[in-house]
Amino acid sequence: MDPKSGLTLGSERENTTYRPPRKPWTEERPWLPWGVITLAVLVVGGMIVRMMSGLVLTEEA
Repeated sequence: MDPKSGLTLGSERENTTYRPPRKPWTEERPWLPWGVITLAVLVVGGMIVRMMSGLVLTEEA
């Protein structure tokens, strides 16, 4: 602080109500994002396979 302003700091006190912030949910459950990505890949892959199996390849002469 600027000594010219006339302000002083009080004594340091312990904050008994302080709780550290929680970790992000991706750090608490690291398997979850990978599980969601895997599920999305399987669903999209299944949709592609179903669309491809519905195609009938014909040979033009």
